[in-house]
Amino acid sequence: MNGKYEKRRRLFWAGMLVVGCLFVIVYLVLTGNSPQMFTDIVNEYTAIHASNKSAERNLFYILSAAGALACFVFYFKTYEDRLAEPGEREKTPGTLLVLALAAFSTMHYFIYSGVNWLLAASMILVLLLFLYDRKDAVSGMVFLFVCSYAVCGIYRIYVLLGGDKAVSMMTVSLAALAVSVMLMLKGREKEGIYIRGTLAAQLAVPFLLLVYLASRYKSGEMLMEFSVPPRVLVTVTVLVLVFFAEAVYKVKKKWNDADCRIGEAITYGTCICVMAYNRFDGSGAILSTDLHHPFENIIGYSQMVELGQKAFEEYIPVSGLYSVAQGFFLSFFGGGKTAYYHLSQNLFYLLVVICVAVLLKKQVSGEWAFFISVLFVVPSYNRYAFVLPVMLLLSLPELVKRKNLWLKAWYLTSFLQGLYYPVYGAAVCMGFLPLGVWQVLSYARSGELKKDIRKLSFWLGWGFCTIPVIAGIPFLLGTLRHMTAMSGQTVYADGISRFGQVVPGNFFSYAQNLSTRLVLYYLFSFLIVPSVVWVSAATAMKVGEIRTENRKLKVGNPVPAGIALSVGIAMLVSISFTVIRLDIGNLYARSGGVVYAAFVMFLVVAVRYMGRDRRIMVYALFLLGAAASAGFFAMEGSSKLAASYRVSDGYVFVTDETDDRLGTCFVEQGMYDGLVKTHETTDLLDGERSYMGIVPNFGQFYLCGLRGGGTMEIYPTVKGYGAAQEAVDLIREQDIVVGAEMSAINNYYLYHWLAVSGEYVWSAEKRQFEPADGTMSPEEVSARNKNIDIPLEWPGLGRTASSWGQSMGTLGIIFSDPGIAYTATDVENGVRISMAEAVDGDEADFLYLEFAGMDENYEYTLFDSNDFYVQDTEKEPFLKYLTKKDYNRGVTVNVSWTGEEGAVYGMSALMGRGKLLLPLGGGRGWLLNSHSDITVSVTGQDGQNIPVPEMVNLKFLKLREVE
Repeated sequence: MNGKYEKRRRLFWAGMLVVGCLFVIVYLVLTGNSPQMFTDIVNEYTAIHASNKSAERNLFYILSAAGALACFVFYFKTYEDRLAEPGEREKTPGTLLVLALAAFSTMHYFIYSGVNWLLAASMILVLLLFLYDRKDAVSGMVFLFVCSYAVCGIYRIYVLLGGDKAVSMMTVSLAALAVSVMLMLKGREKEGIYIRGTLAAQLAVPFLLLVYLASRYKSGEMLMEFSVPPRVLVTVTVLVLVFFAEAVYKVKKKWNDADCRIGEAITYGTCICVMAYNRFDGSGAILSTDLHHPFENIIGYSQMVELGQKAFEEYIPVSGLYSVAQGFFLSFFGGGKTAYYHLSQNLFYLLVVICVAVLLKKQVSGEWAFFISVLFVVPSYNRYAFVLPVMLLLSLPELVKRKNLWLKAWYLTSFLQGLYYPVYGAAVCMGFLPLGVWQVLSYARSGELKKDIRKLSFWLGWGFCTIPVIAGIPFLLGTLRHMTAMSGQTVYADGISRFGQVVPGNFFSYAQNLSTRLVLYYLFSFLIVPSVVWVSAATAMKVGEIRTENRKLKVGNPVPAGIALSVGIAMLVSISFTVIRLDIGNLYARSGGVVYAAFVMFLVVAVRYMGRDRRIMVYALFLLGAAASAGFFAMEGSSKLAASYRVSDGYVFVTDETDDRLGTCFVEQGMYDGLVKTHETTDLLDGERSYMGIVPNFGQFYLCGLRGGGTMEIYPTVKGYGAAQEAVDLIREQDIVVGAEMSAINNYYLYHWLAVSGEYVWSAEKRQFEPADGTMSPEEVSARNKNIDIPLEWPGLGRTASSWGQSMGTLGIIFSDPGIAYTATDVENGVRISMAEAVDGDEADFLYLEFAGMDENYEYTLFDSNDFYVQDTEKEPFLKYLTKKDYNRGVTVNVSWTGEEGAVYGMSALMGRGKLLLPLGGGRGWLLNSHSDITVSVTGQDGQNIPVPEMVNLKFLKLREVE
């Protein structure tokens, strides 16, 4: 197709790309070093990095909306031109698969200079087949991959039978290539040899699941083998036998079928086992030292089911019930023992894989289902585990035809996904809204609805669907209340900006110019996610034949249009959350799950409705290649090609007798010692009471069997005003004991209420806040709370105080001015601020300082999770526009005071641009203490005192309080 429309189409997309790239760079140059406008006092990465996260999130919305609008306008305007030109000649599946593989291989090498053994072997085979016998290209490529996985399956049998040698991915790939070449040479003698080879190789593929039974560990020179839980053993054995039986059946049915195509030879079991094997990860019974993230995936089940806590009345399941689902798997398959966390998690994702593979194979041919199974990445972030299965379910042709049943499925899946994780529930619900509207309208217009509503089965069916919805409404409302409470802190607490980040070392590593790599990293980071919305809109317009006739909107093919549009809408809804935290070194970060779902859905739409459109397919592959993500890249990871797990030095062996909640496993020595001490403390606690912040992480709550109150963890969760008010309401209502695992600065609202409200009293011996029982006078409570040791003696605020200080225009409404008069006097190494009258620390718990001329001295930096690094802008001048300005680098402002007991306390903050907001109340000895003066001093990069710059503004402020 080289006519007028095609030229316009190419010009349009080239223009979209060029304008998008220019807009991203100009926007980042203009906003990257502008301050974040805070509306609440929240200390996390946004403040720590002095980033403008809101501007970055707005960029995603601007690009998505503007690009989608441009696509709609273009495809509306060019509809007649598109009809007037002949359609593109349809490529054969084999040609497309080969093109797809070549495109993915090229992208992976071009972007990350990466070479994968299996990818290289497949390209060698395809090249040989094109030279030797082109008609076998697709079947040969499929056989190579099936053979590779079959070799891995045979290796897992070898390990199960006692084998102790490891193999490498190079060995697997070369073995598969050698067999493939041998069959190629025999191919002319026997027709369909690769199809028969695939049928035979599939007999070994089910044994990939034996990796779930891996239970050998090598600690030093000692080899140990643990028992596998009976339910796991039975489940895996049954699945292996079922999939093996399916493979045998396929051999009997297709071995002598001369008309059998390669896609018809692929079994469900092969797709499931390949995807599950790629997804399998973890380190068996070697526990992670992370006591937060693994346990937040299971803590809901522990609290709500095992301990009987009432959701949102006693315990708050943070952001949904996802931890109840995965926690059930640990309880059912592992008896709740942490030793089986990795195993139960893999079984949880095996369920997800089964759903994806079955629904996928019902919609596309076998070779495409297998191809996607090999490439698709099942993310480990369980929040979006069911996004793709639900999207595939609602795209199922047989279901779409049955409108009443489809509407029930949409209704139920939206609700259940909303309970599981609300953001993605909303994404699925809104994503399929256009198709849902069409289903309702067509259902009514066809007369089927009129007939159905007269049937008892219609009302019984909807009534049955509504029962779980009614039962789940309290959970959904509680989740919505919790999310509303947390919404005010989300950008500030979770936000990590991409602007100014260090570029990953393997990203376009051959480019010598850092400016070039930074530009490319920004473009990939900010354009790819919105491009999903663009392509979704364009695909919907094309496949749906959407146009206007007589000023009326006409949709020729509403079903494929609705499916294509669902991808973009789901992405738009998701980015309200997913783009907030752009983790360092992770291209997609939390958007990954939706991007990978888009990869599958675009391929499904292309294969089913677009004659295997090569442009959509290449774009879908680009979504994976851009992030160096492919399922088969993980074939060698997590000891899958090793006979045993290797236990690192410094780990101790623990048995059920030692700690029943841990189980038989290996634990890092320091972590184990800490758990022993925690047990010694928590064993003395009242098991009938609820606790919040009594231990640092979900892990200690789980392992010690503690009843958690509210969100349980304080430090990472209760930061903003709304979150603190929610916590206080529950603490007050349930008489929850609050521990010391908090930060007086990061959790200031809650800390302040506990310290000064008079409703809770500090126990220095137990290091916890306990409800005041009325036996103490207010004066006695204040005296006990006066010298709480939670605040540090001299905390360092880094860039936070400067970040807040730049936002006084928006933060001003949450402060009141107590009108404290003072005089400033120069003293040795600083300035003493003397109040006209002694001030109680609670009357003025924040201090605003503004120094003159502090926005003129800066250096250009990039940051990672450890530090900020100065860049050489003389060598590369353009870096000035792409990096963060670090003002007055190394210059520190110190504020000190004397507590009533005579000790000197204080806090420090980097000067930044000279506007600082300091949380005095978060320092030790400030709240409930009387103060007559403070001292302000400044130190340089060498830590030595320097003259204090001119202070043009100093104001004591009072922060609003939770009620």
